[in-house]
Amino acid sequence: MKFTVVPVFVTETPVSNLFLAVKSFFPPTGVLDFPAIVVAVTSTLAMLASVNYIFYTGAELEQEKLLKEHFREFHQKAKDFIVKLALTNIEDLQYTLGSEKTISNFLY
Repeated sequence: MKFTVVPVFVTETPVSNLFLAVKSFFPPTGVLDFPAIVVAVTSTLAMLASVNYIFYTGAELEQEKLLKEHFREFHQKAKDFIVKLALTNIEDLQYTLGSEKTISNFLY
């Protein structure tokens, strides 16, 4: 039997995924586009960080409980990261986005 990780992530954030599904039927207006981008980015960051962490620790992707636990943790970190980024002065972004420290602070 094949194990897929996408359903694990979808069940952890059902409201966000429902919002993205509904938003996909509406034309671009700018009103709902930014929140949809934020939701998509935070979910993607959390998924990638969770899978990366599982591989980094040598665990198996089939460990669904571990995957869910780390997805929740990284999803919260991603939301906090996006909020912090939104509150950052635009002049400071060149130092914030490209820095290895920023990425390592998010992942670990």
